[in-house]
Amino acid sequence: MQMMIVLLLLCSTIFITILFFQKQTARRKSNTPPPSPPRLPFIGNLHQLGRYPHRSLCFLSRRYGPLMILHFGRVPVLVVSSVGAARDVLKTHDRVFASRPQSKIFEKLMYNGRDVAVAPYGEYWRQMKSVCVLHLLSHKMEEVRTCCKRRSSVSEEDLQNMKYLKAVIKETLRLHPPLPLLVPHKSTQEVILRDYGIPAGTQVTINAWAIGREAATWGQDAESFRPERHLDSSVDFRGHDFELIPFGAGRRICPAISFAAVLNEFVLANLVHQLNWRLPAESNEVKTNVAESIGTVIHRMFPLYAIASSTT
Repeated sequence: MQMMIVLLLLCSTIFITILFFQKQTARRKSNTPPPSPPRLPFIGNLHQLGRYPHRSLCFLSRRYGPLMILHFGRVPVLVVSSVGAARDVLKTHDRVFASRPQSKIFEKLMYNGRDVAVAPYGEYWRQMKSVCVLHLLSHKMEEVRTCCKRRSSVSEEDLQNMKYLKAVIKETLRLHPPLPLLVPHKSTQEVILRDYGIPAGTQVTINAWAIGREAATWGQDAESFRPERHLDSSVDFRGHDFELIPFGAGRRICPAISFAAVLNEFVLANLVHQLNWRLPAESNEVKTNVAESIGTVIHRMFPLYAIASSTT
């Protein structure tokens, strides 16, 4: 009898010890921040952004991983640079990262930070999104469709059969997203992300440019413009496939994505259908140089000049 009691006490002690160490290990993991490049006093990692921040962050992610912490001055910023990491942020923990950081730029340009694109996550944002999607954008989409049907022989039904046109648009958005670094998110509570502890209030930047050029997803020719890769692929940019997120994904996906998609297809289809295009007689260097320039959105450093003529 005494032997049984001793064995029970011994087993209980071992079990409690194992639980204790498991909790300690989990706690240490939860307190481990993502890797971070060395930083300087006062400016943090600002000196590492360079002229093209999306390219610099992509280069750093190859060394420090798809989740890394940079400090922009005193502000810690979580940089997300892979398909899997973006899925974790925008789908698995979508609610946690649904808010936006407050910014003087947003306040000046976006109606004191109350615009639906930059407003903090909450009841006000939910009401604004409902109004935007259900009322404002639906009328504008209908207007575009109606006008295009009256003025052009290209109809919405025609667009459904233009597979290569859609592939060209997808490939352009993959390689050259207008916002290579998406509108930043902010965590509303502490969360464990891939065994890293992310404190509440952390600013999150998603590098759509790096995700669109990830070789593990797009192959060794990820840097090449090849629309054919989309012809037999179901990957789309409407927020369900994290391989292609020029408009974002999750709760804070761009509310005008449907309007923008229809507009892009109609405009491009009509430009090609109604007009013949040729390049002016200039040097090949100017014609083929697609170097980027930083502005409100990414655009060509050297404008593309083309001469249009009527097809009739």
